[in-house]
Amino acid sequence: DVSMFEFSDPIRSICLDPRYETTKAFCVGVGKSKCIINRKGWFGNTSTIVHQGEGLVSKIAWNVDNLLAWSTERSVKIYDTEKEVRISSLDRPKTETSPQCYVVWESANHLLVGWSDTIKIIRISRRRLASGKSESYAEIVGMFRTPYYICGVAPWGKKSMAVLAMSRDDDDDENEEEEEDDDD
Repeated sequence: DVSMFEFSDPIRSICLDPRYETTKAFCVGVGKSKCIINRKGWFGNTSTIVHQGEGLVSKIAWNVDNLLAWSTERSVKIYDTEKEVRISSLDRPKTETSPQCYVVWESANHLLVGWSDTIKIIRISRRRLASGKSESYAEIVGMFRTPYYICGVAPWGKKSMAVLAMSRDDDDDENEEEEEDDDD
């Protein structure tokens, strides 16, 4: 079974729906600022732009409960693919540098976000509205800063995470080396 999708801009990131065998859906970060969900259907393929305009979509994560998360240069977005509604937008940390953001689902309702020197644990919950309908919302249930730059984050066991990080001291060492070279 072959599907073909064409994009006029370069693909920067991609993520398959965890149920791809049945849904035939995947998400791509395209060009400088678009996040697009693509689906193969009986009567052709569909592409839905779910976000655009905040810079490069660098990381995408999709969980088994129809929740999609992606990072842009300015924020992390969380989207319900079944209801086709955005759940939340989390701004990037206010730090001097903002290297790439890393997003990964720890469980069906917990998202790990590593950005610059900060790690956030986001829980997606549901609440009943006065109208009787329910909606999903995101809340930060844990956050901590590290003395390192986060280069990757992954769940590890039921209550732990693995963090790939780079020492900030490397920046100082590079600056010292440049100063030494200038003295020659």
